[in-house]
Amino acid sequence: MKILNWINNIRLPHKMLIIGVLSISCIAYPSYMFIQSELDKIRKVELEYEGVTPLHRTLTLMKLIAEHRGLAEVFLISTEQNSSLLNNKATEINKAIDSLTESVKIESSAAFNADINTIEAKINNLSSQIQNRNITSESSFSEHNIILSKINAVSTLIAKEYQLLFDSNPASASLYLASFQELPLVMDNLGKVRGIGSSILNKKEKSNTDVVRLNIALININTFWEKYNQHMLSAFEYDDELKKSLNTYSTLASKIDEIKIFTEREIINKNAIELSGSNYFDKVTLLINELNGFNNKAAVQLKLIKKNQANALTDIVFFSLLDIGILLSIAVGIGFLIVHHILKSTNKLLTATRKLSQGDFDIDVNSNNKDELGILSKEVEAMCNKLEIAHQQ
Repeated sequence: MKILNWINNIRLPHKMLIIGVLSISCIAYPSYMFIQSELDKIRKVELEYEGVTPLHRTLTLMKLIAEHRGLAEVFLISTEQNSSLLNNKATEINKAIDSLTESVKIESSAAFNADINTIEAKINNLSSQIQNRNITSESSFSEHNIILSKINAVSTLIAKEYQLLFDSNPASASLYLASFQELPLVMDNLGKVRGIGSSILNKKEKSNTDVVRLNIALININTFWEKYNQHMLSAFEYDDELKKSLNTYSTLASKIDEIKIFTEREIINKNAIELSGSNYFDKVTLLINELNGFNNKAAVQLKLIKKNQANALTDIVFFSLLDIGILLSIAVGIGFLIVHHILKSTNKLLTATRKLSQGDFDIDVNSNNKDELGILSKEVEAMCNKLEIAHQQ
């Protein structure tokens, strides 16, 4: 009741003002929530865009360490092998670590820095042991794999912090899974095949352990390539620009099959080892480099998808704000005209009733409106005319 009394005591212009504010609020608040939601999407996409570069640099680091692993395998089984290639590769690895560290700006920087420092210390210590021949090829292989696992964990941390693990865009989500999860595992196992196969060819003999390790690596290549293939086919389906690289992709798939067949035929199944280890090493390295080059293009395309997605969302926000502004302007304009009409009519009626109360029957509200206020004005004018006639009599 108090609220009703308060409303009844408010003057009509103020009531109209309250109605207008409430009406605008009913439009403005949902509009604000929608725009805020779109802005949050833009911030997320921009964050994902920024995360592509450090993720790509983790792949570069993994590739370099895999190459270091292969060179170490060859170096440790041959007393004549020069360590200059290992030294150069270790230098490249340290530069790649610095490059990765510079590109990462995440909240979990303490955890990231701790992991990176551990990786750097481990690779430098391992490199020293290899050059001094204080470690066996099997132990070196194992230690390299531990470091690669650590880098993979860093990659997952970066993807999580930059929200690439929660991508709702089907094209970029498929491309991320293919390029940053499955292909690195394919390349890693190709690196294992390269190192083990070259070692066997250089020794001109193979042990059962070597054959088992080779077979496991080949099985892993099949498994991860199949997953990579599924994600890439999905990405091709959603992104027309990626379809242009379909022929390159098919060529790489054929080359992987060739390496697998060659390895099984000439190394695993053949009793007499006749091939050159260095030629095999270079052949697999060339394939890994081609895969890495293809992945570089995929990373560029992923950034382009994210940029286009952010631009599309920005356009939605801009045109939504424009539409909301136009609608509010129209609503305020129409509301002003209606309020002006109502207040003008009520002020005429108020003036007429005041004159009537003072005995002045010369009233002309002059309303041609057909709404309730127009009808009321005509009734008041008719009543005044009757009172004037009665007063004259």
